[in-house]
Amino acid sequence: MAGPKADMSEQAIKKQHSVAQCADALRKAAGNVTAAARGLGIARTSLHQRIAKSPELQRVLQEEREALVDMAESALRAEVLERNMTAVIWTLKASPEAKRRGWSERHEIGGPDGGPLAFRDDTARDLDDDSLRRNLDALARAAALLATGGGEEPRLDTGDVPAGD
Repeated sequence: MAGPKADMSEQAIKKQHSVAQCADALRKAAGNVTAAARGLGIARTSLHQRIAKSPELQRVLQEEREALVDMAESALRAEVLERNMTAVIWTLKASPEAKRRGWSERHEIGGPDGGPLAFRDDTARDLDDDSLRRNLDALARAAALLATGGGEEPRLDTGDVPAGD
C-alpha cells in the first residue's frame, strides 16, 4: 500500500522538468526564481536545487539578473536626463566615476597604493622610563575610573616634550 511519501515521490518524478524548460521559465520570469518555479508548478527550493546542479541554468540565471541591472541602469539614466533629483543624487552617490570626482558621503583614506595608513606617535619618544611608567599607570587608573564611572581624571606626565609636538 502506497503511503503519502510514495505519493510525494511520484509527484516529484512527474514534475521533473528539462533544463530547457527550467531555463525558459527563468527567462520568462526575468530571473525571479520564485516566479519561475510557480510557472513550472514546483517549489522554489526545488528549482534552486536544480539550478545548483546545472551550469547551464546558473548561466541563464546570471544572464537574467545582469539584464535586469542593465534595464535598471537604463531607467535610472533616463530619469537623470529628465532631471529627476532623486535619480541625480542617487547616481552621484553610487557611481564610481562620481566618487572619483568627490561625490561621496564617505571618503576612505588609504596609504600608498591603497594599502594601510602608517601611523607613528613620537609624543613619548623623549620621555625617560620613569615618566613612561607614570603615564602608563595614569592611563590604567583612567581606564579603571571610566569603567567604574567616577573619580578625578589623572594627569599625564609630559616630561620634556613640548606641548603640540
